[in-house]
Amino acid sequence: TILAGLPEDVSLSARQMDVLEGILDGKSRKTIASDLCLSENTVKMHTSALYRLLNVSSRDEIFALLKK
Repeated sequence: TILAGLPEDVSLSARQMDVLEGILDGKSRKTIASDLCLSENTVKMHTSALYRLLNVSSRDEIFALLKK
């Protein structure tokens, strides 16, 4: 269902999808990191990559793009 909301030219890695799911679930960076056994910095890196790929600058914009 998340994939249906992504722009057609966007391809995410499995880990980026995991982080995106956490964001859409309203989880904090710390919680996402804990859930995925990653460091918070790694989650921050994936989040930054998601922002670039989706051409957004905040979680609110991600919600607006994908929670239509």
